[in-house]
Amino acid sequence: MKLSQTLLSLGLAGMITAGLSAQAAEPAAARKDAPAGYGMPCHEADGHWMAQRWTERRAARHQALHDKLKLNAQQEESWKALQAAHQPPGAEQRPNRAEFEKLTAPERMEKMLEHMKQRQEHMTAGLQALKTFYAKLTPEQQKIFDSETRMMPQRGGKDRMGPSGPRGPRAERGERRGPGAGMMPPQ
Repeated sequence: MKLSQTLLSLGLAGMITAGLSAQAAEPAAARKDAPAGYGMPCHEADGHWMAQRWTERRAARHQALHDKLKLNAQQEESWKALQAAHQPPGAEQRPNRAEFEKLTAPERMEKMLEHMKQRQEHMTAGLQALKTFYAKLTPEQQKIFDSETRMMPQRGGKDRMGPSGPRGPRAERGERRGPGAGMMPPQ
């Protein structure tokens, strides 16, 4: 009896192991268009597709905002200046990882501080362009701009703890879901 139980247990363990190893091999053969984290790197061999997607989404959001604002000719010039000032820094400004690793700790810190100063200068120029553009908008356009450019709550992430979390979108609406939802009164 014990021998048959042992054989049954070993057989079951072998089947589970075979099943898990088959699943583990699946991500390596994942689809080429699979999102990052599903066995695919964040970029393809021919370039950075995530950066390209981000750029495309950014352009679409800007175009949608532009359409909602219904800008006149004078405002168009400021819009273009704002868009130029808010272009993200190019890849040429990113430090070369191999060279960066060769530096000593104080040298790395100096490089990081230098990069932060450059980023602050870029943001200051963007702020000036934003103030110039914003001043040319009508009060109605300013309301649209404010509502469309407000930082939207992120879904998920470790800080927001998902849509049902204590700071997620459902919590902002007063909804409480998930484990422990009934334990704390709504805030």
